[in-house]
Amino acid sequence: MPETFCRKSSVKRWKQSSVCSGRIGQLLLKQAVEQNVCNHILASDTDIDAQTYQQMRGKSYQEVLRTNGQISFPEGLRQQRRW
Repeated sequence: MPETFCRKSSVKRWKQSSVCSGRIGQLLLKQAVEQNVCNHILASDTDIDAQTYQQMRGKSYQEVLRTNGQISFPEGLRQQRRW
């Protein structure tokens, strides 16, 4: 009897985690679409060359590592004005 209970409990936990990860996947897709829209808007109004873009990307990557991904828009704006 306890073995059956453990299996049912495991299946129930698996279903719950599956539902949760499915919801997270949906939210990540929505976020990616919104980020893509923002990228297109910015790209349509920005005149930078590939080298400048690569430098900006490298600095951004280092900043994300340094701040553990917690970057506010005002801080990003201050950084951009310094570059």
